[in-house]
Amino acid sequence: MLNQTQILREGEDLWVWKDEKHKFTVKSTYLKLKTLIIGENSNMFNMLWSIKVAPLSQYFAWRAILNKIATKENLSRRGLQLAETSCVLCGLEEENTTHLFLTCRIANMVWNFCNKWVGISSVQHNQLNMHFQQFSLMALNSKENKIWKGLWISIIWNIWNHRNKIVFKQGKVDPEEIFTLIHLNAWAWMKYKVPHVHFSYNDWNLYPIECIKSIT
Repeated sequence: MLNQTQILREGEDLWVWKDEKHKFTVKSTYLKLKTLIIGENSNMFNMLWSIKVAPLSQYFAWRAILNKIATKENLSRRGLQLAETSCVLCGLEEENTTHLFLTCRIANMVWNFCNKWVGISSVQHNQLNMHFQQFSLMALNSKENKIWKGLWISIIWNIWNHRNKIVFKQGKVDPEEIFTLIHLNAWAWMKYKVPHVHFSYNDWNLYPIECIKSIT
């Protein structure tokens, strides 16, 4: 590429931002990064960023789908020497993003708790991006399912937090604790970020689908 570059010997050097208007803006930078990083997944990430949840959990979900979080596999790839790379939760397989959130025995228990809570059974997709896209309920319309996807973010966010509690605070593996925090966080996010949420935490525990459908 350098061989094809024409060097002008006259005039001053200038910084030029290559877009249609040759003018740097934060928006133009975002759009370029969005094209480079997100590409064909733009609709999925547009959905992710539109969900009303805690911003930090939303940012984490974005990084998890891109496989940019600090799992043991990713840390090893970056050159960090680890004593062992097995999953913190189950200890049976290498800890990578797919395993930690989807195929780990403990993670599976958490997803099953959620399915039982709602009263459904489903086959889990083994790719995180597809899992997010397919996380919906037939009983809900598209607007309601967008709210429902906040639960998906709460699930992976709390699995990760529980994993870190074990690593850094010598916590114990407890899938029921993870599940309790999942629907507590999901309820709190809806209560304070989604308009017209009037149901109580107790109602949310007992009638999750009815609660989502009550939001107008």
